Amino acid sequence: MTETQYKATQNSHAGPDGFRRPEDTESSGDLGNVVRSLLRSWWIILLCAVIALGVGIGVSSRSATTYQATAYVLLNDSTFQSAVTGGSTPVNTQTAESTTIAMFTPKREAQAAQAAGLRPSDNYGVTINSASNSNVLNINGSTGNPRTAAALADAAAEQLLAAVKQANANSLTGARAAVRAQLAAAKRSDKKPLAAELNSFTTLEALANQSVEVIQRALVPGVPSGPRKLRNGAIALVLGIILGCALALLRDRPRLGRV
Repeated sequence: MTETQYKATQNSHAGPDGFRRPEDTESSGDLGNVVRSLLRSWWIILLCAVIALGVGIGVSSRSATTYQATAYVLLNDSTFQSAVTGGSTPVNTQTAESTTIAMFTPKREAQAAQAAGLRPSDNYGVTINSASNSNVLNINGSTGNPRTAAALADAAAEQLLAAVKQANANSLTGARAAVRAQLAAAKRSDKKPLAAELNSFTTLEALANQSVEVIQRALVPGVPSGPRKLRNGAIALVLGIILGCALALLRDRPRLGRV
């Protein structure tokens, strides 16, 4: 490199007066100081990571083991309610799912737990969900025993079916009573269509029992669903490393301030 080229290279990093500006190296210098500070206090980071990992695994190990089983319930054609009410537009799938899930009350859950052989003091849970744009409901039963979890999911599915059928029967009874009242008060010329509508409820009774069904019973789970020791340990390890880095920088702050 010639002398002219060397000066050109030097001047490319210099200010208008020909001298290197301090702010040009401030960013890289600060980063280097932080890295060196972390390396000097590596033992603090390691200690925090080990302690956090131990705490995470310890807490997970002390948590009760749970098993989850799933039964699947199919919501058939949602035209039943619209037919009962006289509407022409079928009920939206998401609306039908939300309405059905809301029928599974705490009382129904308690009855399902009793049918599965659980006591009120036992640790159990039932959740119901579905995939997007799907008319299949997932009935999830969770307990500390795999066989009981499957029994709970199946019992919860049966309770949900009973709740839906009861709601359909109530809707049918109310609609039939309304048509009978109209028929009794109608003129002779208006009685024929009302009588035909009243007879149609016989067909709707069959639809009421077919609007929901269990398409798959719950299988006994082979592995527990929780606690997730590996995931909890990984989260604890990352948090421990972050805490260790913060403590290391805090410990070395006076030295960083003098640099």
